[in-house]
Amino acid sequence: FLAGARVLAHGHASDAALAALARDLGCAVNQLVPMVATRQQEMKALRDQLAELEGEVAGARVRALYEATPPDDDGVRRMIHRASDESAALLRLMAQAVAPLPRALFLAIGTSPPAIYFGTSNDSGVDAGARLKPALAAVGGRGGGSARVAQGTAPTGEALALVAREVRHAG
Repeated sequence: FLAGARVLAHGHASDAALAALARDLGCAVNQLVPMVATRQQEMKALRDQLAELEGEVAGARVRALYEATPPDDDGVRRMIHRASDESAALLRLMAQAVAPLPRALFLAIGTSPPAIYFGTSNDSGVDAGARLKPALAAVGGRGGGSARVAQGTAPTGEALALVAREVRHAG
């Protein structure tokens, strides 16, 4: 019976896959379900821990930039960060870390893809989303955000540099 052979072959392949998975996880086949559930919980805890650590790194980097950037004539510290290998998540967290600082603007420019992250402090007088969105649209880019944090992309690095110059001198 031809269909029976296919079913048996599929069953053997499934058994082999389960045995390989159990061997990789260091457990018996009948322990796979609880083992996978445990590993998922462990991974969630590690992701949460990573997010917390990324937040701490972002805050420390922004505070260091803040301290190293003198205020301009109107008392605002205009920080700029050219990203090298930081993740988009870290750059977004850095932009968010600016909100509680006194009189500050923060720009992070990523290169692949050309992206910009803009954060403003509560007392800067600048609405990040309202400032960034039209500047990006003017160069064919897209983006937006809230009053404190905005982000977007541009078609080229040169277009992004124009946007950065415009929003950096906001306020």
